[in-house]
Amino acid sequence: MRESTHDTMAALLPRMSPRDLSSQPTGALLRMMVNAAIAVCLRIGQRCKAAHRRSVDRERMRGLDPHLLRDMGLSKHEVDQETGKWFWEA
Repeated sequence: MRESTHDTMAALLPRMSPRDLSSQPTGALLRMMVNAAIAVCLRIGQRCKAAHRRSVDRERMRGLDPHLLRDMGLSKHEVDQETGKWFWEA
């Protein structure tokens, strides 16, 4: 199941009531929000990197000779299915 950005931010920020938040120094609140935003950006970056890696791997698979595919136990149909996926699909 995929998490939304809102769910990720909510998980990264401490559970605090509005009263607790109002008693926190502004700098501490800002620091918490910046740290949460950085964590979300890092997760997005990791997902982009993984999607790019899948895309490159699929392109390489598409260029393999049929005898190499047979050696790996892959049929042309299986390769076509895998290489036909969008870059974000696992």
